[in-house]
Amino acid sequence: MFRNQINKFKDSQLLRRLKQDTSKLAAGNKLKNDKQLIVSLTSIESRLHLLDLTLNSLLSQSVQPTMIILWLSEHIEQIPANIKAFEARGVTVKLCEDVGPHTKLVHTLVQYPEAVIVTADDDTLYPKQWLAELVDAYFNRPGAIHCHRAHYINFNADGTLAPYTKWGWLAQGIVGADNRIFPTGVGGVLYPPGSLHPDTTNIALFRKLSPKADDIWFKFMALLQGTVSSKVNSRFREYMTTEGSQEEAKLGPQNVGGGGNDKQFQACFAHYNLPLSVLNQKQSGPQ
Repeated sequence: MFRNQINKFKDSQLLRRLKQDTSKLAAGNKLKNDKQLIVSLTSIESRLHLLDLTLNSLLSQSVQPTMIILWLSEHIEQIPANIKAFEARGVTVKLCEDVGPHTKLVHTLVQYPEAVIVTADDDTLYPKQWLAELVDAYFNRPGAIHCHRAHYINFNADGTLAPYTKWGWLAQGIVGADNRIFPTGVGGVLYPPGSLHPDTTNIALFRKLSPKADDIWFKFMALLQGTVSSKVNSRFREYMTTEGSQEEAKLGPQNVGGGGNDKQFQACFAHYNLPLSVLNQKQSGPQ
């Protein structure tokens, strides 16, 4: 109970700070290895008026990225004034083909293949050290994909893949690199250059195999590329979110309870004929 009171107090402090924040993105930020650090997210037109707190949380990180890119549909009628104000503070708004939840990453991968890319969700308020912790993890293990929030992929007794609903939720108590770590995008995921298979940006293919589950697609592309996933901390407390639910969240019940994630993950394994044993390789890819 006392822990919950502390968490509520921290959340209220964060909310108060973000409502007043006027941070700007400084020009020329790069990582110490001279690579660009890009935070990439997408949103839909009906949610843009709710985006201020999320963008404030990204602009006020203790480590500033090179760019914050907000991808919007090329069919948007008008970019609202609040988003234009964020452009003046350094947020880059780009119009693109809307390819569903995958939009947050695939277009950035195409345009900035040598950058370190961190994905974010449009309804989440990220703590001040969120990006710094991902960057620190990246420099400790530059060949891995790093995340704050993840589930742990489990197997049935007969060696088959357990349903998504039976995975280790939030992978509590697990930290470090393991191929059974399944990053979830809401917590933010850092992708080093070259960490995902080239098919990641094949729109026709992911629309066929995993059209509603970007987390499934990106995890499978990491496995296919031989890149291990790593969880930053052993424990995770859910971040604050803004009111309403993003378009991706509407897919949740279908993907989870309806078995959609299982079907899409299995479709990927079948298409590429990749053995399930790859999930039991504790470490893979470049170190």
